[in-house]
Amino acid sequence: MATEQVRHMLDSDVVCGNGVLAGFSLLIIDVCKNPKKYQNPLITCVAATALAETMMVSSVFCNENMQLLVTMLEKCSEENVRLSLVIAFGDLLFKFPNTVEPWTRFLYARLRDESWKVRRNTLLVLSHLVTNEMVKVKGQISEVALCIVDENEEIVDLAKRFFSELSLKGNTLYNVLPDIISHLSNPASDVTVEEKNFEIILKYIMDQIQKEKQLENLVEKLCKRMKESICERQWKDLAFCLSLLPWSDRSLRRLIDHAYCFCDRLLYQPVATLFLNIVATVTRSN
Repeated sequence: MATEQVRHMLDSDVVCGNGVLAGFSLLIIDVCKNPKKYQNPLITCVAATALAETMMVSSVFCNENMQLLVTMLEKCSEENVRLSLVIAFGDLLFKFPNTVEPWTRFLYARLRDESWKVRRNTLLVLSHLVTNEMVKVKGQISEVALCIVDENEEIVDLAKRFFSELSLKGNTLYNVLPDIISHLSNPASDVTVEEKNFEIILKYIMDQIQKEKQLENLVEKLCKRMKESICERQWKDLAFCLSLLPWSDRSLRRLIDHAYCFCDRLLYQPVATLFLNIVATVTRSN
């Protein structure tokens, strides 16, 4: 009972309404909403940090100001503000998961920030949240995959470590792998990547999958994706992923059973070449 009363007090009577800090909250919001009025970078940074800390007090205040926080995270030109808000986002997601989780796409988006420091902080926060199962792994994980070809080596190492740790989480990496492939190779996606970088990314990620049963099932999943895909780039990318797999009798049988999914795609020469590579690999192993 006492716990509920304290929670209610924090939600409604401290930084909201007539709460003792409500006046300060209004000032903080005013500074954050009016960057042209308050042009001092230090004031902006302090206000952004104060906004996030005030949101930590009350779920009501947090819910009311998430849009303001993600707007600053997206549009503020001050690197230090974005650095602070990325860290704060992770704290808020831990404190009020139901309120903050629907906004996580804005956190993933900072993996493409112009600042390598912001990208690094974002990756560190996401790695902590995902590997500790505080946030579900969704299709946006392809944004993390892109970090494997980041221009900054520290970010590349962090991204590789992320997928190595994710591979230890049961079927998690295996389950999202087909979506990663589709997102990175789909011309209509906003995360398309050059073929060379696609191959670097998928070679590393697929090397993390070692369980024989997962590898067998992956053959089937990739074949079915090839049947469903409609463009040559996706056919080639999926065939490339198949060519990376270690082949056993069982996985080869699975490939043959699903030949109907890709037989017409073999008319496209790059796909045919990759399947010939698979045949050569199997032949050598036998």
